Formats: sequence, C-alpha cells, structure tokens
Amino acid sequence: MFPFLKTPDDVFIIAEVGQNHNGDLDMAREYVRVFSQCGADAIKFQCRNNRYLFSETAFNQKYNSENAFGETYGEHRENLELSLKELKILKEDCHAHGVKFMCTPFDEPSLEALLEIGIDCLKISSFDLGNIPFINKIANTGIPIVLSTGGGLNEQIVSSVDEILQFHN
Repeated sequence: MFPFLKTPDDVFIIAEVGQNHNGDLDMAREYVRVFSQCGADAIKFQCRNNRYLFSETAFNQKYNSENAFGETYGEHRENLELSLKELKILKEDCHAHGVKFMCTPFDEPSLEALLEIGIDCLKISSFDLGNIPFINKIANTGIPIVLSTGGGLNEQIVSSVDEILQFHN
C-alpha cells in the first residue's frame, strides 16, 4: 500500500500524461492543472535517456511517419522528452496543485535523474517486466511503486513482484 493512503480501501487515481504533452512544457503544465482539478491523486510522466536506450544506428535511423517530430528516430524521441529542469517544474506544479508527481523511468540514467529532483511515486512499465536488475534498482529506492503488467507473462509478473517485495514489505 502507498504510505500516503489511509486505508487499503482508498482509491488512488493516476492521470497518465506519458508523452502526450509532445515535448511542450506549457501543455504538460496544463495537463497538471486540469487533471488535478478533475480529482487525480497523481500525474504520471515518462523519462528516457534516448542515447542510452537506443544504439547509434537506431537513434540515427530515418523516421518516416506522419506523426514524426524529427527526421530521425532519435530526433523524434528527443523532441518528445522534457528536460530535467522541466520535470522539476512539473513536480513543483503537481505539489502546488495538491497531487503527487509520478514518473516512469525507462533506464538507469533516467531513474538517477528522477531521484535527483525528487519523486513521489515511480512506475515500472510493462516493457520492463522481468528486468530484474532494473526493478531491483527501482525497488531499492524505497519510493512507492506502481507496476504495470499489461501483456506480461505470469513468470515475469511473479519475479518482478517478488523483487519489489524484498524492499517494500
């Protein structure tokens, strides 16, 4: 249970922003304002270090999509990311509006960056189910965690939950 919930029956509403802000801080701040007024308890963003996640070849691959924010996949991804400074502003906005700041780190450098600015909750993406070394690092922070299990195999879910519970029991 999240330490900020009073009973196991409490409901915790997470407004998923992800990268729907399209890399626009003003749009992201508007999401915080609107979702907090709608009753969200937390607003969740995402954080990636694209150069860490993708090989140089994948990063520089031409990206031909009507929804592209750049000519290469890396440029597209970079244009969708918010800087650490912008994430800190969003954290401050969340707190000013009385909601928790939550984020999904997709890699170790992003986790470290989020720990540096402070985070109320972490989310582990279903993509990282079974990624025990990364889950270990997240669980070891002691910060409340939401684990996404969409599409996961039972074995991945069980091993991920077991790893988290080593630090959160």
